[in-house]
Amino acid sequence: MAIDNIAIGQRIHHFRKKKGLSQMALAERVDISPTYMSYLETGIRSMGVETLVRLANALNVCQAVAHEATERREKLQHDYQHSRSCKTGFSNGI
Repeated sequence: MAIDNIAIGQRIHHFRKKKGLSQMALAERVDISPTYMSYLETGIRSMGVETLVRLANALNVCQAVAHEATERREKLQHDYQHSRSCKTGFSNGI
C-alpha cells in the first residue's frame, strides 16, 4: 500500500491549525526542523513511523486518523482507475 504524503500532510496541517500552533512550534515539540515540518505538510517529504507517532502525540490525535485520508484516497484512485478501464473497454468495442 502506497503512502499518500500529501493527504497525510493535509491532516497534519488541519490538526496543527486546530491546535493554534505554528509550524515552528509543532516542529519544536516533535524535535524536527521547521523546514522538514513544512515539507511534511506539503507532501514533499515522507516521514518514518517514529515521527508520525511524535506528531500524533503532539497533536493529541490517533495515528489511525493520519492513515484515514490515505486509505480514502487510495479507494478513490482505485475506483477511478476501474471506471477508466471500463470506459476504455467500451470505446474499443469490447
